[in-house]
Parts: sequence; C-alpha cells; structure tokens
Amino acid sequence: MTRAQFLNDLYRRLGGLSKEQAEQHLTYYAEMLADRMEEGMSEAEAVASMEDVDTIAQRILQDEGAAQPPQYATPVRQEPFQNPAVPEKKRDWRRPVRMLLWALAILVVAGSLLNWISQRFRTRSVEAATDSDIVEQVQLGPDGLYVGKQVQIGPDGLYVGSEDRCVSIGPDGIEVSGWEDWDDWDDWDDWEDWEDWSDWTATVEDTGYGFPGQDYAVAASGIHDIEIEWLAGLVDIQTGDSETISFREDASQELTAATQLVYGVKDGKLRISFWRKWQPAQGSCAKRLTLYIPSGLLDGLEISSVSSSVVFTEAAARSIEVETTSGDVSGSAAFQELDIETISGNVDLLLNQSAREMDIETISGDITLFLDGDFTLEFDTVSGALDADGFAPSRRDGKYISGNGACKIEVNSVSGDLLLSQA
Repeated sequence: MTRAQFLNDLYRRLGGLSKEQAEQHLTYYAEMLADRMEEGMSEAEAVASMEDVDTIAQRILQDEGAAQPPQYATPVRQEPFQNPAVPEKKRDWRRPVRMLLWALAILVVAGSLLNWISQRFRTRSVEAATDSDIVEQVQLGPDGLYVGKQVQIGPDGLYVGSEDRCVSIGPDGIEVSGWEDWDDWDDWDDWEDWEDWSDWTATVEDTGYGFPGQDYAVAASGIHDIEIEWLAGLVDIQTGDSETISFREDASQELTAATQLVYGVKDGKLRISFWRKWQPAQGSCAKRLTLYIPSGLLDGLEISSVSSSVVFTEAAARSIEVETTSGDVSGSAAFQELDIETISGNVDLLLNQSAREMDIETISGDITLFLDGDFTLEFDTVSGALDADGFAPSRRDGKYISGNGACKIEVNSVSGDLLLSQA
C-alpha cells in the first residue's frame, strides 16, 4: 500500500468529522510517514509500520466524539455530465480576484506618489480644515467620487493632481504631465540600483526567502534523471540555456552547515536534498530551491516534499513525478508522462501538446488543467465536481472522450474538484 492509498483509506473512514478536522488528522499521519521515510524506511515499510487504518479511524472518531458510521461506504463514481453537449459552467473566481488586486495596487501606488509629490513641492503650510470644510470637499455623485479638486475617481479611471501637474490612470493607460520643470531631476543620477528591477518583479513567494545561499553547477553530460527531496518552502523548476545544470537555495533564516542543501551524482542521477538526512530538525526553516535544466535533457524528474510548493516554468522531461502533502503544484511543463500525488495541495498546470499520460491522486486539493481538445478522462471521486469549461466530451465505458482522445488522464479524488479549460 502506498502512502497516498493509506491516507485516502483513512480519509474515507472519517465521515463523522468535518473536512477541517479530517484534514488535520491526515496531515498529522502524513508527516509521521514522511518522518519515518526520512529515517531510512521505504514508502511500503513506513506504511506497514503504521496501525491498521480501521483502528486509527475508530480512535480518532472516539477522541473527537463523532458518531462512527455503521459500515464503510464504497466510493461512488460521480456522474456530473447529464448532458455532455452542454456541460455546467463553473465560474472561475481567480480572474475577478486578480483584477481587484491589481486595482488596489494601482490605488496604493497612486496614493504614495501623490504624497511624495506633495511633500517635495509644498511651498506653504496647510491650515487645519474644519469639519464643514471637509464635508464640502468630498462629493459623491453619479459621475464618481470627488475629493476637492485634486482627486477624482469615476468611470474613466483615477485622476490625481491639478491643471498644472497630474497623473491619470484609465482605459488608455497611465499618463503623467506637468513635471518638465523638475529642478532636481539630476538627483536621480546617483541611484546606484536604478537599473536593478528585480525587486519590482518579485513574486509573492520570493518575499519570504531573504537569506541567499550558494550557487551550484553540475555538468549536464551523462545526467538523465533528477531526484529532489524538499521539506518546506518552494521548488522552482526552470529551463536553462547552458550545458550545465545549475541550482541555488534561498532561505527564510541564516543558513548554516546543518541547514544547507546537499547533493550528489550517482549512476546518471542527480540527487538534491533539503539537508542531510541524519540532521535533526532545525526549527522552522523554509527554503526556495531554484533549478535550471537544459531543454530536452532529462528522462525523469522526481520531486518529493511535505509542505513545499512546486512551480514549473517551461520545464521539460519525459517523465515527471511529484509527491507532496500540502504543497501546490503549478506552472507549465513539457512531458510525456506525469504522476502527481497530494493530500491537500492544489494542482494548476498548463499542458504541453507532448503530454500523453497523466495520473493525479488528491484528497481535498482542487485540480485545474489547461489543455487542448484531445483527451480521454477517467474521473473517480467521492464528492468532488467535474467542470469541462467549454469542452463537450462524449461518454463511453465510464470515460470522457474529447477529440481524438490522445492524452490519457486519470484523476482520483475524495473531495477535490476538477476543472478542464481550453489552453
């Protein structure tokens, strides 16, 4: 029995608990299995060393005071396509959220810019306004919100400034006017890092790894497989443009000899580990691993993690395997075979046309796949939902078939949803 099967069986026996309670216990036993595997046990040995699933489930239900189900219910295959030609449309909440976040970011930048400008060009003090003055300067009408003559927010966008100097953000973009007479423009010349825009483009994940580690490089010749074991943080796989495999780590705290990554090459396989297996736990250290792989090099890429997210950026390998407890898997990758096992992590992938076979197992994580119209899908779930988002697959022998059915996709889920979208 694999770790995923063990946790899957346990989850199905915890029907008397809420989803949050069940996932809390699943995470506990997933980490217990990971610890035993870190101590040198194989996956099968670690699972075999655990108590019987029924015994564990009964104890959990008793401790939580939940009623035990009279019998074990066999998972039922969902039949979400009543009319395959017109699949039910599921709204994607990500797009409006992104738009809202961008709008908030623009407002913050504009506000900061206005404050900075007012500080530099202020030539007279501002007298304190009475309550009646403030009321008169704030107006809300059908055309939008007006704050004095300096700030206007309406259907055409955001306007900050006066007739002499202004910044506007609207459908035509960002426009700045009236600043030609800046007498201190030369002050910008001494900005030592003006050309370094890396901080401007940092992702959300980047902000938590402020302690840089070493850079490593291994000759790509003769290496056909890469195996990564990462405990916490982020694994970022990118396509390189050289004849070497390069990688580096950045950490959430100062790195020491005990917390640095270790790696080695043997029999054509590069192995990279979070730290030495014999090292005891070193607090709550999280690290980002960035790995650059020459395009078209690898036969196999294997990643195992507990709470690390995995991001692919045009990474390429014939076969990719990812096993994680709570980390997400996202990005775009070129592969022929893909195997993902996760408990609560989400999967969000853009598939290359070379994809031929996929096997994804999850308990509560949602899955979003962007692909072309040719696939054959087997979807087994207890309570998860399927949304084909524009596809109109036919149904034969319990499978959903679209186009020529070239890409074979098998998804097993307990409560996670599956969304298929056009690439």
